[in-house]
Amino acid sequence: MFSVCFLTIGGKIVCVPRRKSNIPRITSSGNRKISSLLSSSRGAPDLDEAGEESARSVSYEPNQNWLQISCGTLSFFVGETKFEPGHYSYPFTFNLPGDLPSSMDSTYGNVKYKAKAKVDKEWSIDYTCKKFFTVYTCNYLSTMFCVTVTSPIELVEEKIPSSLSVNGPIRLTVNLPKDCYAPNDMVTFVAKIKNDSSTTVKELRFEIVQKFSFQNNTKSREDILSGSEEFAVIDSVVEPHTEKLWDLELRVPANTFIGTLPNCETIKVHWILKGEVRLPFPHRNMNIEVPLILGSNAAPTQVL
Repeated sequence: MFSVCFLTIGGKIVCVPRRKSNIPRITSSGNRKISSLLSSSRGAPDLDEAGEESARSVSYEPNQNWLQISCGTLSFFVGETKFEPGHYSYPFTFNLPGDLPSSMDSTYGNVKYKAKAKVDKEWSIDYTCKKFFTVYTCNYLSTMFCVTVTSPIELVEEKIPSSLSVNGPIRLTVNLPKDCYAPNDMVTFVAKIKNDSSTTVKELRFEIVQKFSFQNNTKSREDILSGSEEFAVIDSVVEPHTEKLWDLELRVPANTFIGTLPNCETIKVHWILKGEVRLPFPHRNMNIEVPLILGSNAAPTQVL
Protein backbone atom coordinates (compact mmCIF):
# COMPACT_ATOMS: atom_id res chain seq x y z
CA MET A 1 0.00 0.00 0.00
CA PHE A 2 1.67 3.25 -1.17
CA SER A 3 0.89 6.92 -1.62
CA VAL A 4 3.13 9.13 -3.75
CA CYS A 5 3.46 12.85 -3.00
CA PHE A 6 5.66 15.61 -4.34
CA LEU A 7 8.33 15.14 -1.68
CA THR A 8 7.15 12.12 0.27
CA ILE A 9 6.33 8.47 -0.22
CA GLY A 10 4.39 6.77 2.52
CA GLY A 11 3.17 3.24 3.07
CA LYS A 12 3.19 0.40 5.52
CA ILE A 13 4.75 -3.01 5.96
CA VAL A 14 2.34 -5.74 6.95
CA CYS A 15 3.68 -8.94 8.56
CA VAL A 16 1.46 -11.94 9.19
CA PRO A 17 3.55 -14.71 10.86
CA ARG A 18 1.78 -18.08 10.94
CA ARG A 19 3.78 -19.41 13.84
CA LYS A 20 5.99 -18.08 16.64
CA SER A 21 9.06 -16.41 15.13
CA ASN A 22 12.20 -14.71 16.40
CA ILE A 23 13.00 -11.74 14.14
CA PRO A 24 16.09 -9.57 14.79
CA ARG A 25 15.06 -6.67 12.52
CA ILE A 26 12.59 -5.35 9.94
CA THR A 27 13.86 -2.66 7.55
CA SER A 28 12.37 -0.59 4.74
CA SER A 29 14.33 1.19 2.00
CA GLY A 30 13.58 3.15 -1.15
CA ASN A 31 15.66 3.75 -4.27
CA ARG A 32 15.48 4.84 -7.87
CA LYS A 33 17.17 3.26 -10.86
CA ILE A 34 17.80 4.58 -14.37
CA SER A 35 18.77 1.94 -16.89
CA SER A 36 19.18 1.74 -20.65
CA LEU A 37 19.39 -0.98 -23.28
CA LEU A 38 20.89 0.22 -26.56
CA SER A 39 21.23 -1.78 -29.77
CA SER A 40 23.49 -1.55 -32.80
CA SER A 41 23.46 -3.08 -36.28
CA ARG A 42 26.41 -5.14 -37.40
CA GLY A 43 27.46 -6.15 -40.89
CA ALA A 44 25.89 -5.51 -44.26
CA PRO A 45 22.28 -6.46 -45.05
CA ASP A 46 21.75 -9.94 -46.47
CA LEU A 47 19.77 -10.78 -49.59
CA ASP A 48 17.21 -13.56 -49.59
CA GLU A 49 16.52 -15.87 -52.50
CA ALA A 50 14.18 -13.33 -54.10
CA GLY A 51 16.95 -10.76 -54.06
CA GLU A 52 15.27 -8.59 -51.43
CA GLU A 53 17.11 -7.09 -48.52
CA SER A 54 16.59 -8.96 -45.25
CA ALA A 55 16.82 -7.54 -41.74
CA ARG A 56 20.20 -6.64 -40.33
CA SER A 57 21.61 -8.59 -37.44
CA VAL A 58 21.15 -6.68 -34.20
CA SER A 59 23.21 -6.97 -31.04
CA TYR A 60 22.25 -5.56 -27.65
CA GLU A 61 24.38 -4.31 -24.84
CA PRO A 62 23.60 -5.67 -21.39
CA ASN A 63 21.02 -3.69 -19.48
CA GLN A 64 23.13 -0.98 -17.86
CA ASN A 65 22.14 0.73 -14.64
CA TRP A 66 23.32 4.30 -15.10
CA LEU A 67 22.08 5.66 -11.81
CA GLN A 68 20.90 4.06 -8.61
CA ILE A 69 20.21 6.24 -5.59
CA SER A 70 18.96 5.17 -2.19
CA CYS A 71 16.31 7.31 -0.52
CA GLY A 72 17.24 5.92 2.88
CA THR A 73 16.70 2.93 5.14
CA LEU A 74 14.44 2.62 8.17
CA SER A 75 14.80 0.02 10.92
CA PHE A 76 11.67 -0.60 12.96
CA PHE A 77 13.47 -2.35 15.77
CA VAL A 78 16.94 -3.72 16.42
CA GLY A 79 17.45 -6.81 18.52
CA GLU A 80 15.65 -10.12 18.54
CA THR A 81 11.89 -9.82 18.93
CA LYS A 82 9.42 -12.65 19.41
CA PHE A 83 6.31 -12.61 17.22
CA GLU A 84 3.19 -14.53 18.05
CA PRO A 85 0.93 -15.51 15.12
CA GLY A 86 -1.09 -12.47 14.13
CA HIS A 87 -1.18 -9.28 12.09
CA TYR A 88 1.55 -6.61 12.46
CA SER A 89 1.69 -3.27 10.65
CA TYR A 90 4.63 -0.83 10.41
CA PRO A 91 3.94 2.54 8.71
CA PHE A 92 6.89 4.28 7.05
CA THR A 93 7.63 7.55 5.25
CA PHE A 94 10.53 8.58 3.03
CA ASN A 95 11.32 12.13 1.95
CA LEU A 96 12.09 12.33 -1.77
CA PRO A 97 14.13 15.03 -3.56
CA GLY A 98 11.92 17.55 -5.34
CA ASP A 99 13.76 17.28 -8.67
CA LEU A 100 13.41 13.58 -9.46
CA PRO A 101 12.89 12.46 -13.08
CA SER A 102 9.47 11.04 -13.84
CA SER A 103 8.89 7.32 -14.01
CA MET A 104 8.99 6.13 -17.63
CA ASP A 105 9.42 2.94 -19.60
CA SER A 106 10.50 2.65 -23.22
CA THR A 107 12.13 0.19 -25.59
CA TYR A 108 15.65 1.40 -24.84
CA GLY A 109 15.48 2.54 -21.23
CA ASN A 110 13.44 3.26 -18.15
CA VAL A 111 13.28 5.18 -14.89
CA LYS A 112 11.84 3.11 -12.05
CA TYR A 113 11.27 3.63 -8.34
CA LYS A 114 10.72 0.96 -5.73
CA ALA A 115 10.36 0.48 -2.01
CA LYS A 116 11.80 -2.67 -0.46
CA ALA A 117 11.04 -4.25 2.87
CA LYS A 118 13.25 -6.92 4.43
CA VAL A 119 12.57 -9.21 7.37
CA ASP A 120 15.76 -10.60 8.91
CA LYS A 121 15.13 -14.21 9.91
CA GLU A 122 17.44 -15.98 12.27
CA TRP A 123 19.19 -19.02 10.77
CA SER A 124 17.18 -18.88 7.57
CA ILE A 125 16.90 -16.90 4.34
CA ASP A 126 15.66 -13.34 4.86
CA TYR A 127 12.27 -12.46 3.44
CA THR A 128 12.08 -9.44 1.10
CA CYS A 129 9.21 -7.69 -0.65
CA LYS A 130 9.51 -5.03 -3.38
CA LYS A 131 6.84 -2.65 -4.61
CA PHE A 132 7.28 -0.23 -7.50
CA PHE A 133 5.73 3.23 -7.31
CA THR A 134 5.34 6.07 -9.77
CA VAL A 135 6.97 9.50 -9.53
CA TYR A 136 5.49 12.20 -11.74
CA THR A 137 7.31 15.49 -12.37
CA CYS A 138 6.05 17.99 -14.95
CA ASN A 139 6.20 21.61 -16.04
CA TYR A 140 3.52 23.85 -14.56
CA LEU A 141 2.86 26.29 -17.38
CA SER A 142 1.24 28.91 -15.15
CA THR A 143 4.58 29.51 -13.43
CA MET A 144 6.85 29.32 -16.46
CA PHE A 145 8.56 32.32 -18.06
CA CYS A 146 7.53 31.24 -21.57
CA VAL A 147 3.87 31.73 -20.65
CA THR A 148 4.05 34.83 -18.47
CA VAL A 149 6.33 36.56 -21.01
CA THR A 150 5.35 35.26 -24.44
CA SER A 151 7.85 35.64 -27.29
CA PRO A 152 7.26 34.43 -30.86
CA ILE A 153 9.24 31.44 -32.14
CA GLU A 154 10.76 31.22 -35.62
CA LEU A 155 12.73 28.36 -37.16
CA VAL A 156 14.13 28.20 -40.69
CA GLU A 157 15.46 25.28 -42.73
CA GLU A 158 17.02 25.43 -46.19
CA LYS A 159 17.85 22.73 -48.70
CA ILE A 160 19.34 22.73 -52.18
CA PRO A 161 17.70 19.73 -53.89
CA SER A 162 20.77 18.82 -55.94
CA SER A 163 24.46 19.54 -55.50
CA LEU A 164 24.61 20.10 -59.28
CA SER A 165 21.88 22.71 -59.24
CA VAL A 166 22.72 26.26 -60.26
CA ASN A 167 19.48 27.52 -58.70
CA GLY A 168 18.83 28.56 -55.12
CA PRO A 169 17.50 26.59 -52.14
CA ILE A 170 14.07 25.62 -50.90
CA ARG A 171 13.47 27.62 -47.72
CA LEU A 172 10.88 26.56 -45.09
CA THR A 173 10.01 29.00 -42.30
CA VAL A 174 7.77 28.13 -39.33
CA ASN A 175 6.49 30.81 -36.92
CA LEU A 176 4.68 30.15 -33.61
CA PRO A 177 3.29 32.73 -31.18
CA LYS A 178 4.73 30.70 -28.26
CA ASP A 179 6.30 27.30 -27.52
CA CYS A 180 4.52 26.26 -24.27
CA TYR A 181 1.43 24.06 -24.51
CA ALA A 182 -0.63 21.51 -22.58
CA PRO A 183 -2.28 18.31 -23.82
CA ASN A 184 -5.37 19.04 -25.93
CA ASP A 185 -4.18 22.61 -26.62
CA MET A 186 -4.33 23.88 -30.19
CA VAL A 187 -0.93 24.84 -31.64
CA THR A 188 -1.39 27.61 -34.18
CA PHE A 189 1.49 28.41 -36.52
CA VAL A 190 2.40 29.89 -39.88
CA ALA A 191 4.41 27.95 -42.47
CA LYS A 192 6.03 29.53 -45.50
CA ILE A 193 7.92 27.93 -48.38
CA LYS A 194 10.06 30.01 -50.67
CA ASN A 195 11.19 27.85 -53.58
CA ASP A 196 14.19 29.34 -55.38
CA SER A 197 15.15 25.98 -56.87
CA SER A 198 14.22 24.33 -60.15
CA THR A 199 12.42 21.48 -58.30
CA THR A 200 8.68 21.44 -57.59
CA VAL A 201 7.63 20.90 -53.98
CA LYS A 202 5.04 18.08 -54.06
CA GLU A 203 3.53 18.40 -50.58
CA LEU A 204 3.94 19.82 -47.08
CA ARG A 205 3.06 17.78 -43.97
CA PHE A 206 3.09 18.47 -40.21
CA GLU A 207 2.63 16.44 -37.02
CA ILE A 208 3.33 16.76 -33.27
CA VAL A 209 5.52 13.99 -31.87
CA GLN A 210 6.87 13.04 -28.44
CA LYS A 211 10.05 11.01 -28.22
CA PHE A 212 12.81 9.88 -25.89
CA SER A 213 16.50 10.02 -26.72
CA PHE A 214 18.99 7.68 -25.06
CA GLN A 215 22.71 8.31 -24.81
CA ASN A 216 25.52 6.37 -23.18
CA ASN A 217 29.26 6.47 -23.72
CA THR A 218 29.20 4.89 -27.18
CA LYS A 219 25.65 4.78 -28.58
CA SER A 220 22.53 6.85 -28.93
CA ARG A 221 19.00 5.93 -29.95
CA GLU A 222 15.59 7.55 -30.26
CA ASP A 223 12.16 6.11 -29.52
CA ILE A 224 9.01 7.89 -30.72
CA LEU A 225 6.18 7.04 -28.35
CA SER A 226 3.22 9.08 -29.53
CA GLY A 227 2.16 11.75 -31.93
CA SER A 228 -0.72 13.50 -33.58
CA GLU A 229 -2.06 12.35 -36.91
CA GLU A 230 0.11 13.54 -39.78
CA PHE A 231 -1.57 16.51 -41.41
CA ALA A 232 -1.15 17.04 -45.16
CA VAL A 233 -1.47 20.74 -46.00
CA ILE A 234 -4.07 21.44 -48.68
CA ASP A 235 -2.78 23.08 -51.85
CA SER A 236 0.85 22.75 -50.78
CA VAL A 237 2.41 22.25 -54.22
CA VAL A 238 5.01 25.00 -54.71
CA GLU A 239 6.33 25.52 -58.22
CA PRO A 240 9.95 26.62 -58.87
CA HIS A 241 10.69 30.30 -58.18
CA THR A 242 7.44 30.86 -56.28
CA GLU A 243 6.42 31.01 -52.62
CA LYS A 244 3.37 30.15 -50.52
CA LEU A 245 2.20 30.79 -46.96
CA TRP A 246 -0.33 28.89 -44.81
CA ASP A 247 -2.04 29.56 -41.48
CA LEU A 248 -2.19 26.16 -39.77
CA GLU A 249 -3.13 24.51 -36.48
CA LEU A 250 -2.61 21.13 -34.85
CA ARG A 251 -3.98 19.81 -31.56
CA VAL A 252 -1.62 18.33 -28.96
CA PRO A 253 -2.83 14.74 -28.34
CA ALA A 254 -4.68 14.46 -25.03
CA ASN A 255 -2.71 11.35 -24.03
CA THR A 256 0.74 12.86 -24.61
CA PHE A 257 3.29 12.06 -21.88
CA ILE A 258 4.28 15.38 -20.26
CA GLY A 259 6.53 14.09 -17.50
CA THR A 260 9.97 15.70 -17.28
CA LEU A 261 13.36 14.11 -16.58
CA PRO A 262 15.42 16.63 -14.57
CA ASN A 263 18.93 15.61 -13.48
CA CYS A 264 18.96 12.75 -15.99
CA GLU A 265 21.70 12.94 -18.62
CA THR A 266 21.15 9.44 -20.01
CA ILE A 267 17.51 9.86 -21.08
CA LYS A 268 15.90 13.02 -22.48
CA VAL A 269 12.29 13.71 -23.40
CA HIS A 270 11.40 15.87 -26.42
CA TRP A 271 8.19 17.35 -27.85
CA ILE A 272 8.42 18.50 -31.44
CA LEU A 273 6.35 20.14 -34.14
CA LYS A 274 7.71 18.21 -37.12
CA GLY A 275 7.33 19.34 -40.71
CA GLU A 276 8.22 17.51 -43.90
CA VAL A 277 8.62 18.99 -47.38
CA ARG A 278 8.10 16.19 -49.88
CA LEU A 279 10.16 16.37 -53.05
CA PRO A 280 10.03 14.29 -56.24
CA PHE A 281 12.45 11.41 -56.86
CA PRO A 282 15.47 11.32 -56.76
CA HIS A 283 15.58 14.16 -54.21
CA ARG A 284 15.37 13.47 -50.49
CA ASN A 285 12.59 15.08 -48.50
CA MET A 286 13.33 18.08 -46.30
CA ASN A 287 12.50 18.12 -42.59
CA ILE A 288 12.14 20.72 -39.87
CA GLU A 289 11.74 20.12 -36.11
CA VAL A 290 10.47 22.92 -33.88
CA PRO A 291 11.03 22.17 -30.16
CA LEU A 292 7.98 22.58 -27.91
CA ILE A 293 7.57 22.72 -24.13
CA LEU A 294 4.67 20.68 -22.80
CA GLY A 295 3.26 20.84 -19.30
CA SER A 296 0.14 21.09 -17.18
CA ASN A 297 -2.29 23.99 -17.03
CA ALA A 298 -3.12 23.02 -13.44
CA ALA A 299 -1.70 24.97 -10.53
CA PRO A 300 1.28 23.39 -8.72
CA THR A 301 0.18 21.13 -5.86
CA GLN A 302 1.94 19.24 -3.13
CA VAL A 303 0.16 15.98 -3.91
CA LEU A 304 0.48 14.45 -7.38
